[in-house]
Amino acid sequence: MATTSTFALPGLLLLVAAPLSGGSSGALQEKPQEFFYRRPIQKALGVTVKETHDLLLMSLTTQFGEADPVPSTVAMRLRTRMDSAMAEEAVDTGEGPGAMRRRYLAHEGEIQVIDPGSVDEVAGTWNGVTIALKSPLEGTSVAFVPADAQPGGFGRHFDALALRESALPKLSAPTDWSRYLKPADADGKHMIALGDQWTLDIALLEPLLAPAGFLGWRTEKPKEGEEKRESDQQILRAFTSGVGGNLQLGFDGEVSGTAEARLQTVGVDPDNGRYGQIQIDFDLTFRADREDFVDARRLEEDGEMDVEVLGGELEVGVKGVAFVNWGLALGRPFSCLVTGEESVVMTVRVLPPDSQNVVSQAMSMKGGLAHGLTFKELDLQPVKRTVVTGDR
Repeated sequence: MATTSTFALPGLLLLVAAPLSGGSSGALQEKPQEFFYRRPIQKALGVTVKETHDLLLMSLTTQFGEADPVPSTVAMRLRTRMDSAMAEEAVDTGEGPGAMRRRYLAHEGEIQVIDPGSVDEVAGTWNGVTIALKSPLEGTSVAFVPADAQPGGFGRHFDALALRESALPKLSAPTDWSRYLKPADADGKHMIALGDQWTLDIALLEPLLAPAGFLGWRTEKPKEGEEKRESDQQILRAFTSGVGGNLQLGFDGEVSGTAEARLQTVGVDPDNGRYGQIQIDFDLTFRADREDFVDARRLEEDGEMDVEVLGGELEVGVKGVAFVNWGLALGRPFSCLVTGEESVVMTVRVLPPDSQNVVSQAMSMKGGLAHGLTFKELDLQPVKRTVVTGDR
């Protein structure tokens, strides 16, 4: 059923081009600034995330056996929004130093499937369908314990409300933001002058491109008297496969590209004092085998027909810029902004029952993304230890 709604284009696109306040100048700009990283003491670091994607369907083809691909006449614009609030804090688990806790405080989002021809950018109206999203992780708390056998890796366990243990390996650990700084000098200090440049490990783009990580997004349950729409589940399946979000999936496969950082601005922010703005220019391509995931996410009627999934591949390209605003006295970022171009190609190959002809479907989309992160110290109540298991 078609609905009409409004959608404001992300304001983030208007913010990233300028520094937060007047930057420094002259000799003060040339003097190296000391950057350091420290987590809040006896407090949690609250992280608020807003992720948005806006993609236009460029092509959708279906091929039966060796026949020529048949293009679809479907026109579609896909816009997604995911809002998350999390908190990270040091925790004593009795399993050694360095343990962290991440609390999943609030998560909600939506997928908008839009008729491109109906969009009125001036009026902010369009025709289409909105699918509300929720995360079963909301209200849970996870402890991340450094793994001795895996440098940089973590063991994980729920320490409050719990989901199935199988969800734990998918969860992103709290970010060590010191890795974004220019390498330390011989004295162990990160001394950075305006205009200094350095290369980042491309894996560090994951907390910027998929800042909330895996959240197990689901659609809202139908209201009493309503039926679950099959189209909603198809769209959700594409979304949870990495189309219009969930870019953490790309880092599980083959990742190539570049990430170059430089100190772009040194200035004063009225709320956070002196800061340095680190600009990160990135150009990444993800290629991931999605066969197992597509097979697990098949619709019920597919399963009843014994459709054999032969393969599924996802390729995502992202090119853009991230701005990390680093408080020099805070010893951490207080905000990040990320914008970029995004392209998605997804292919699936299946063998229908009682058929010798493989059916291949390929989808191509292009558009952009805009993410915003803000950080603030929080005083939180102790975690409730009552554990309720299940997938909720």
